Amino acid sequence: ARAGVGRFFLFDMDTLEPPNLSRHVAGVDELGCNKAYVVERRIRSVNPNIQVSCCTRNVVDDPGGMAALEEAAKQSHLLICTIRTILVCSSTPYP
Repeated sequence: ARAGVGRFFLFDMDTLEPPNLSRHVAGVDELGCNKAYVVERRIRSVNPNIQVSCCTRNVVDDPGGMAALEEAAKQSHLLICTIRTILVCSSTPYP
């Protein structure tokens, strides 16, 4: 948000748990909250006018979640996907 990104699509079906605190922007007051919505609040605290969409569906096992991820990817110039220790980055050129 500080770098001028205008739109974020956030996908996470998990809730914030104590072991997540060491690697997350969230604080203890947000324990039990969905991680995507926690990050959305942080982004909006930097820029309240930014576009943020959150999806809390499972993008691996739920066809609807995967469809939402595929649609977001089509609208994105950069996709960063982290699942546990796997990091996948993909970018598309500007039109």
